[in-house]
Amino acid sequence: MSNKNIISRILEKKNGLPKKQRIFCDFVIENFRNIGLDGVSEMAEKAGVGNTTVLRAVKNLGYSNFNDFKKEIHALSIDSRVPKWWNFDQSEEKIGGGRESNIERIWDEINVLQRISLDDFLIEGIEETVELIISSETTHVFGLRTSRVAAIYFENLINQFYPKVNQLSYEPYFIMDRLYHMKKGDVVVIIALSPFTQLSYQAAKYCKELGHPIILITDDENNSLKAFASIVLKTIRHDEHYTMVPLISLIETITVMLGKHMKNDSQKKLEKIGQLLVEKNITTI
Repeated sequence: MSNKNIISRILEKKNGLPKKQRIFCDFVIENFRNIGLDGVSEMAEKAGVGNTTVLRAVKNLGYSNFNDFKKEIHALSIDSRVPKWWNFDQSEEKIGGGRESNIERIWDEINVLQRISLDDFLIEGIEETVELIISSETTHVFGLRTSRVAAIYFENLINQFYPKVNQLSYEPYFIMDRLYHMKKGDVVVIIALSPFTQLSYQAAKYCKELGHPIILITDDENNSLKAFASIVLKTIRHDEHYTMVPLISLIETITVMLGKHMKNDSQKKLEKIGQLLVEKNITTI
């Protein structure tokens, strides 16, 4: 048995399973927070499949018995309900050394995350993201809670020279309405840092049903929105406190690469906008 999270295991294997087992897998991905104490028959009934289908799916996912499967669901559901945002109770050994050394350590740790986030998979994902944005009619961006800040930043950066980005984060209660009116050729960027919201999950699921490609930006390898995404961009998160540094670096890299693909056109637009802002006394030189 590997140390993979159950969601990662399902995402990796479910497409190779029979139809009814895939239905059960999709049910688990969507409802794992609420089924950790259910038995075989309860899960089967809720998923709309038979008991045998559940047991066969569990076996095909690599579990020797249903109890092991159930325990992992239960453990994941508990962990997902108690997200770690900040850990101020660090050991004295790690904290020791005075205020200045603590500041330097925290600063260094955050910047290390930025460096180690950039691997071959992320580089490939960035290239695919830029190509997909360029080929799309409109790029819609959606993020809630702290991810909303990043979504708005993403929109503001790109719209300076590529005004084809639409922000969906301002009115989350209208998200389904906005998604319904999307046109063929549109793409959605969903930023869902851990812990992501249920509404983000439902939005991603609905986009998938409509056939729109999704670019998912996350810091969680086991983010269940991955099941709906065409491209997944994953950064590394800190074990002890929340940080958006790797995410901001990712957003800025995508922006620069998009500008480079547009070459002189994007540069000319930025220069004209800069001149306009100075002329209108909005900014200074």
